[in-house]
Formats: sequence, C-alpha cells, structure tokens
Amino acid sequence: MRIPEIRLQNQQLSTPLFGHPKELISWMGAMQAQDYTMVKWAVGMRLKSPGIQAVEKLRTHVMRPTWPLVAAEDIRWMLKLSAQRIKSANDSYAKGHGLEITEQQYDRSHTVLGNILSGKRSLTKQEIAEHFERSGLLADNYHMTRFMSRAEVEGIVCSGECHGRQHTYALLDERVPPTPLPQRIFPNSFLYKRNSAVCPQDHRPF
Repeated sequence: MRIPEIRLQNQQLSTPLFGHPKELISWMGAMQAQDYTMVKWAVGMRLKSPGIQAVEKLRTHVMRPTWPLVAAEDIRWMLKLSAQRIKSANDSYAKGHGLEITEQQYDRSHTVLGNILSGKRSLTKQEIAEHFERSGLLADNYHMTRFMSRAEVEGIVCSGECHGRQHTYALLDERVPPTPLPQRIFPNSFLYKRNSAVCPQDHRPF
C-alpha cells in the first residue's frame, strides 16, 4: 500500500470505521476545531454514513493555543500534559508585547467564572465580559481572550451549549464530572492515551 493510501485510511477518509462522532474523535485523539462550521464537515466525511454532523463536542485549548475537539474522557489528562506549555507560550507573547496579566487578576477571573457559571449555566464570551466589567476586571477583547484561555488550560471551563450560532463557556467539572487520572502519565510523550503513550491516530504516518 502506498503512503497516500495509508494516510487516507488513517484519516478515516477511504474506509471509515465509525458511525458516531464521539467514537471518531476518541479514536483520533483530537480534531482541529477552530472553525466549528468546517469541523462538522470534517467529522461528517469521516463517518460510515457521511453528512454534516451536529457534533456533541468538548472544545477547549489543549495541546496548543487553538481549539480542538476532544473526547470527554480524555480532556483532563490532555490538559495535564499540555497546560504548562500553552501557559508559557501565552505568557511569553504577552511579556514581549507589554500585555502581561498578573496571577492575581487571573485568580479573580477564575472566581468570577465559578460564580456566574455554576448551576450548569452556559454563557457567551460577551456575557462573561459584562460580568467581568461589573467585577472590576478589564474586559476588552485581548484580556477576555487571555482570561478565557487560561481558564481553559487550568481545567476550569470548556465549551458550553451553543446559543443559536454563538459559542459559550461552561464549567468543566459540571460538563464532565471529575474522574481519577491514570496512575502514570509520561511527561515527555506527545499524548498519553488509555494507559500507553501514543501519537493521535490521524497523525500516524503508517
């Protein structure tokens, strides 16, 4: 089998193995989801019955400062492996542009998020910004992006229920009840999945 054929197979494009989005995302490890409209196509074309899929997803900043889809059971160990690297990248960018946010400000934002989202509430970024402003936090686009990204990598929030076409945030612990992490996580591996260090299936060359 030639490499292009192997890649199409591993990408679940030539011979799909799964019939449900959750199964596919779990097998892949993660799927890029910065544009939710496009990721519905990406998921749908990789299923046994192709079509645009309304993906029941968890979308959060994990592995790098972009949004992938991940399976609920994988989100916490992925965050444990990648959170510090994402925080360091964001902090380095902020420091280089004179846009640093103090840890005290992050702590305050986390407290506000816990208060306004508790009870399985889902709020848009704009709605959260209004609460931040009332709490005395800066809530311009830059600060909101940094506050929400930090809250995601800290495992405080993740994607919530969509309000029409608007994306929302919800408390991770209310969306995905905490479960014990695997006993061993290999800090130098790209990903740890189901008690073994592996690379996501869609990134395997062969």
